[in-house]
Amino acid sequence: MSRTTKIHVFHHALSGDMRQVSLEQILAQLPDNMRDRASKYQSKRSALNFLQGRQLLSKGLNCLRLKSDLSNMTYDNNSKPILDGVEFNISHSQHIAVCAFSSNGPIGIDIEVPSDLHLPHLKHNFTEAEWDAIQTDRSYPDLFYKLWTRKESIIKATGHTLADLHKIHINSFESSVQVSNQDWHLQELNISDNCFAALCTSCPIDTIEYIPCKIDVV
Repeated sequence: MSRTTKIHVFHHALSGDMRQVSLEQILAQLPDNMRDRASKYQSKRSALNFLQGRQLLSKGLNCLRLKSDLSNMTYDNNSKPILDGVEFNISHSQHIAVCAFSSNGPIGIDIEVPSDLHLPHLKHNFTEAEWDAIQTDRSYPDLFYKLWTRKESIIKATGHTLADLHKIHINSFESSVQVSNQDWHLQELNISDNCFAALCTSCPIDTIEYIPCKIDVV
């Protein structure tokens, strides 16, 4: 019998006027081992997103009583954060950040808030069939974001990179996909009305619990 997995999705949306928050204030809230990494971001927004994700991770570890802490974090060759014994993944877009935990096996999550991107320059990340579907979809660009979040959640779960996106063919309704001869399970997420999000896991999903978080960023 296949194992099923329980998912916890911790999420937070920045609110208010953040123009008065300095990069130094943001960095001061991070552990020493993360401060140097965050200081390399070229924008305050990116540093804020980094802080959001790490605080969500910390809250998740405490809430789920997982025996690990941020001081033990390492990174793989794709800069994906890793904590031994904890299956998690972080994503952020504009003002929203999410951190998902899996009770069984690897997990990938992606969230996207629609923006004024020139979408055609991202065509190379899709198969020909996917791009044709995007172009003919009546709700354009909704299908773009649905496929993008699914594809990115897949590469984050499987350990692939953005360069592999065009090699993975999916549609917007399938619940599983095969990558490298292994079945992976997909699920759209309902985080907020103004964003798209998707989840990929190695085991069938049993339940998903959404946990909104309050985070202090100053």
